[in-house]
Amino acid sequence: MYYLVVNNEFNRRYYPSLIGLRFLNPPIHASEHADHRPVQVRKLPVRSRRRPSGTTGTGHA
Repeated sequence: MYYLVVNNEFNRRYYPSLIGLRFLNPPIHASEHADHRPVQVRKLPVRSRRRPSGTTGTGHA
């Protein structure tokens, strides 16, 4: 699982530089402007890397 910083009004106001970034651990930033509220994130599954069809992955030609 990873955490994606969502593009919403709260994050645009207090954490604009983090929007769209992905984290393995949810980012929590204290900000006096945000009343110590955490960055708002969406929890998403990690996609596995798949090999292109037709390859065996043996490394032999």
